Amino acid sequence: FMSSSPSSPSYAEVARILQRALGQEDGLTVLEFIVAHTPPEDVARRQDVSEAEGRVRLEVERVRAELAKEIENVRLEVERVRADLTRQIEQVRADMTKEVERIRAELLVKLEETRFSLLRWVFIFWLSQMVAVLSTLFAVLQLLLNR
Repeated sequence: FMSSSPSSPSYAEVARILQRALGQEDGLTVLEFIVAHTPPEDVARRQDVSEAEGRVRLEVERVRAELAKEIENVRLEVERVRADLTRQIEQVRADMTKEVERIRAELLVKLEETRFSLLRWVFIFWLSQMVAVLSTLFAVLQLLLNR
């Protein structure tokens, strides 16, 4: 009836159960009977188990507190790393934006230089075409006038 497993009730719990089930006097009588017929070794072993269980529970609580503290430290470290990475990402983004703007400005300058160069060549082409046409007209006119 009284095992040393963690789910077994204590003598006080058994007394309360028996008192509710059998009434005050009968419940105590049954409990006294159980205690009287329990070998002293079992009672001592039960006390040893209870003391060991108490030590284990204290150790579990100590470890649980240490783990909670360690988890909080890890969480804080993760938040710090996340903030550092966010700052670095923002810095890289700002640097990339500056670089893109610089390249864009250089590209616009090159496009203007190319446009100017094309306009100059177009002007030279049309000027040479005009000279050629005027020379041809001048030669034709001289031929017609010299006849």
